[in-house]
Amino acid sequence: MKKLPLTIAFLCLATIIPAAAQTLSVSTNVLDCSMGTVNAEVSWAFDRHFTFNASGRYNPWENTAQEDAHFNKCRGAAAGVRYWAWNAHSGWWLGLKARYEEYSRHTTRMTWAEEGDAFGGGFSAGYAWMLGKHFNLDLGAGLWGGGRSFTKYSCPHCGRVIERGTAAFIEPHEIQASIVYIF
Repeated sequence: MKKLPLTIAFLCLATIIPAAAQTLSVSTNVLDCSMGTVNAEVSWAFDRHFTFNASGRYNPWENTAQEDAHFNKCRGAAAGVRYWAWNAHSGWWLGLKARYEEYSRHTTRMTWAEEGDAFGGGFSAGYAWMLGKHFNLDLGAGLWGGGRSFTKYSCPHCGRVIERGTAAFIEPHEIQASIVYIF
């Protein structure tokens, strides 16, 4: 009788561990990487149709080779869930995320530089193609909105503040072409 609990525990572990082998994935958004942003996302399928996703992005680079410097620095994190219509990690998906990002940006089209913090939530949709047993190509796009606190400067180097404040925003996010590895 004392061996029964051990046998049940062993059988439970034996069925849980193999089931978890196909539920984790890691990915990187190639489009973000092409713009110099290091990014990664970890996904865990906790159901046939649902995954929990956590991601991070970081871009410390600034192009100062020209007189008119431009940059899109960022540091951010997001967490959310995806609903998969067919099966986790394959086919059509819809996603919801909470997101935070610290940013600093200036482009040649902007007459000012801006830095600040943005936080909010987002909605996205996409499709994942199975390329092999362990690899997927994931395409998607979405919108996110929320609040931001910001400081605008008259130029990227002078440091003269022209505006400070908080504002609501809505903008595109998760425009992605991701390479996914599924364990």
